[in-house]
Amino acid sequence: MKTEKDMQDRNELENRGWRICHSRDVAGTPEAYQTYIQSSRGEFKCAKPSYIKMQTLISDRTVCYLASGKPVVVQHTGPSSLLPNDEGMFVSRR
Repeated sequence: MKTEKDMQDRNELENRGWRICHSRDVAGTPEAYQTYIQSSRGEFKCAKPSYIKMQTLISDRTVCYLASGKPVVVQHTGPSSLLPNDEGMFVSRR
């Protein structure tokens, strides 16, 4: 159920140029999801608490963006010896 605060947040994002899409519309089928990822400019993601706890930088969605040649900006969740901070993936510490 959407609250008044949810609607205020949505309006604020839209007023700043963000587009809000329902997951059913962009990921209802594998083909729709692929089209959505490939038509996006890239991914900007704040880490969920579970990602921070596990020091995980990327999700399956992030991998899809990278595989499509799209840049990703993800929140820094801790050191990683496997994932560099360059070449299309930029880690933000703020």
